[in-house]
Amino acid sequence: SCRAPIPLERLVEYWLGETDATATDAIDEHLLGCDACGARLDEIVALGRGVRAAVNAGLVSCFVAPAFVERLAAAGWRVREY
Repeated sequence: SCRAPIPLERLVEYWLGETDATATDAIDEHLLGCDACGARLDEIVALGRGVRAAVNAGLVSCFVAPAFVERLAAAGWRVREY
C-alpha cells in the first residue's frame, strides 16, 4: 500500500503529458518505488486503450463542440455530423 498515493487526476494529467517538468520528475520518482500507484497508472492506460478502441469502432456517440470536430477532421478522423 502507498502512504501518499498520487491523486487520480494527477495520474491522468501525467499520462496525458500535461504535468510540468518538476511534477513529472516527482511522479516518475514516486512510480519507481510504488507498485500501488504504478498499478493504478496501468489501469488508466488500459482504460484509455479501451475508450480509444470503442471510439475507433464507432461505438461512441456524443455531442462535441465544433472546434473539437474540426480537430478530429484535421487529424484524419472520419466524423459523422448530424
